[in-house]
Amino acid sequence: MNDTLKYYSLLVNSNMILTSIKVHTDVREYVLDNLRPVTILTSTTPSGKSTLLRVLYDFLVSVDRIFAPIQNVDRVDISLKIPDEATEKLRKKYSRKWDVELEDWDGNVKIVKNFQHNHKEFILYVDNEIVFHAVQRLSEDEVITSIRRPVSIDLKTDTDSIGELYHIICKTPQAQLFSEYEELLLLGSEFCKDVLQYLKDNVKVYLIGPYIDYGTCADPVSIADEHYVGRHGENTILVLASLFTDGRVWPELAQLISTLEKMGIKRLRCGYRSGKIALSCLTKHNELVVCPELPCSVKVLITYYTQLLALPKYSIVLIDNFDYCMYGDTCQAIAKFIRNVVTRKKCQLIVELHNKDLVKCLVSEYSVLVTI
Repeated sequence: MNDTLKYYSLLVNSNMILTSIKVHTDVREYVLDNLRPVTILTSTTPSGKSTLLRVLYDFLVSVDRIFAPIQNVDRVDISLKIPDEATEKLRKKYSRKWDVELEDWDGNVKIVKNFQHNHKEFILYVDNEIVFHAVQRLSEDEVITSIRRPVSIDLKTDTDSIGELYHIICKTPQAQLFSEYEELLLLGSEFCKDVLQYLKDNVKVYLIGPYIDYGTCADPVSIADEHYVGRHGENTILVLASLFTDGRVWPELAQLISTLEKMGIKRLRCGYRSGKIALSCLTKHNELVVCPELPCSVKVLITYYTQLLALPKYSIVLIDNFDYCMYGDTCQAIAKFIRNVVTRKKCQLIVELHNKDLVKCLVSEYSVLVTI
């Protein structure tokens, strides 16, 4: 491998969050390996790409609820890489406590959720070794946890949070635990809790699409997540207005404004006017227009750009129908910015795309094309 390829390989790997996905639904199985910061999903026929994105979203937003079911899904296996700073903290905390080798661990874990007719199963692997295994029997209100040997815990509740389960294990009288494995069970459940809690607190997931539509004026209301433009862009104006008050992102906003000027939208601004949060721009005669009627392609570009600008570090963005209202120039305008964001913020995009002519604008050293 030459130095350039080696550099890109290291850069891509340092940005990884999800590395492989295996989903078994009641209709079909999906297998995605060797994911990259930008993963492009295509197919020749309707193949359930949107379903896969929805499953990923449901899995990630409830990652700490180990028995939370996912609609129409039998099993989910997801491999991911914990960011470096979290890996280092976990390695220091646990490397001297137990017999799972963490000295050379680079943060790779695999999470398995298995849903059967009579039980739910959760497994956490570190480098292909089981660190924590829990089974909830549906016919009985109990959980079986194990590292080397199973231990039965009577819940009598609907508890499925790994944090709550860890505290229950801690409170279990020693006489009910197999003494020689007690420390492993406690450490395994604590390690699992720390991993999942880190993912829950720090890896944000956003689902966008399958269409983008919004008014260019909005009431100045609070939104649940100031970093999220909404499933169909309904919060784009509110998020963009907050970005216009943040001097740290002005250079990127200037790029957006410059790109839009090439598309005929001059001097785009977003702010408070006449009791509304509103977009404004200039006509070709330099007349001010507030709340302009924008082409669908421009709305899509503004939405994607705003979402990427607002993303917290280590976010995962799932875009259903990425090429909605998009054409070549629009795709080219956003593609370079996507590459900048995934490297700078260590984020990951998984996009579902129908128009294969647009695939080439997203292809780079950071992307992978997956046909399903």
